[in-house]
Amino acid sequence: MIRSVLYLEARDGDDDSLVAHFKTAGILERSARHPGCRGAEIALPCAGQGPVLVTALWDSPSAYESWRADPWRVDSSPGLSAHLAARSADPPAGVLYRIVHEVTVGAEPSNQDDAR
Repeated sequence: MIRSVLYLEARDGDDDSLVAHFKTAGILERSARHPGCRGAEIALPCAGQGPVLVTALWDSPSAYESWRADPWRVDSSPGLSAHLAARSADPPAGVLYRIVHEVTVGAEPSNQDDAR
């Protein structure tokens, strides 16, 4: 399993508008329905300053790449870009992390070394 991590900088520091766009456009909901996605979230910094964080859990790097190539995602990128600072990538791409150890409350630890 992998986690995609994406840091976004809102245009003019307007995090609320960026989050509203994610909700209105259903970006996380759409990604969560994509094959291989286990869930997605968007988070704001508790300190009130810093990038907006978007993460998702994927079965594999190829599942994430399939999401990046999804026609709906590609077509919706200009709408998202309108809410991003000019220096943000268009469309933005996340950094992928391979999960090598995880613990879930009430469950046995899981080693994920086989997920490459």
